[in-house]
Amino acid sequence: MGLLKYAERQDFATAARYLQLTPGQDANLVQLAKEFLALHSRFKGNVDLLSDDPNGTVEAGLPPGQERAGKISVGGTTVDVILVRVDDPQYGRIWLVSQETVAKIP
Repeated sequence: MGLLKYAERQDFATAARYLQLTPGQDANLVQLAKEFLALHSRFKGNVDLLSDDPNGTVEAGLPPGQERAGKISVGGTTVDVILVRVDDPQYGRIWLVSQETVAKIP
């Protein structure tokens, strides 16, 4: 929800904080957030249906601490949008768009 909230405000630098990068990944985070959000119209899912439980819900095929938010379809390619629970030193336990999902944005 934070990603969407900051994107609506055109604050892509803050929105990008909700994207999990692989260690050592060199990316223009603002551009990456813009690209991810440009795909919003192709998102199939309902973020309002995500669990309110801070630990998420257990889903078959996903390890604990991960939750499927929906899918993005472009052409013949469909990508699961997976959220991952992380411990952030500044904000505590938060949900991010997983590095696997982020890697598939381009």
